[in-house]
Amino acid sequence: MSWNNLGLTSALAIIGIAASLSLPSTSLAHDPMYPKIGFHFRLAVGGELEGRGGGGPTQRSGMEPGFGGGVELEIPLNPTFSLGGAVEAYGWTVGRASDSYNVSVDFLFMPRVRIPFGDHPWHAEVYFGLPIGPSVSLPHNRFAESVGAVALETGVGVTGGGRVGLRANVNDIVGFFVDVGPMLQYVSYPSRAGGPSFDLWNYQFVIRAGGSFGVGG
Repeated sequence: MSWNNLGLTSALAIIGIAASLSLPSTSLAHDPMYPKIGFHFRLAVGGELEGRGGGGPTQRSGMEPGFGGGVELEIPLNPTFSLGGAVEAYGWTVGRASDSYNVSVDFLFMPRVRIPFGDHPWHAEVYFGLPIGPSVSLPHNRFAESVGAVALETGVGVTGGGRVGLRANVNDIVGFFVDVGPMLQYVSYPSRAGGPSFDLWNYQFVIRAGGSFGVGG
């Protein structure tokens, strides 16, 4: 499962890089070059889990929809490329531990290829992002029971994925965006009882929607 997910993420990155190389270094589209702060809602659907405790058997299960939100900062370097970062917090669970949410917090670095179009004051862009960074996950007690562990400590790991999105700006300052893409999280949860840690692959398809606000526009 994980190799397929990583292949899909790599394909999104290649598409984004190819789009950037096909564009000139400057654009005739109106695109103010100032930092943007964004706030978004996050919905994850179609998730799967694959985990193993020590040398035990691999466990696979489907996930219930997860939800959360976050804040991000984007700094354009030129009309077709920007760098940024985000903090996203969200809850997720599995069918065997319904209504008992784990909480994860991702700290993401986000390079982004941008294809701006439109003119002043209305303008828009299509973008391709490749978020990646460390992740912290707080497991609910019922999650530990559902995977056969006595008790699990806070887990740490890494999250990465790909995104394709559209942002529409009503003026030079205010914009609204929506993007979609797969996210793959790996987290290792230590056992409180001193036993083997529980290593988890967590795959979700994420939909985000929110607003962005220019700083200094």
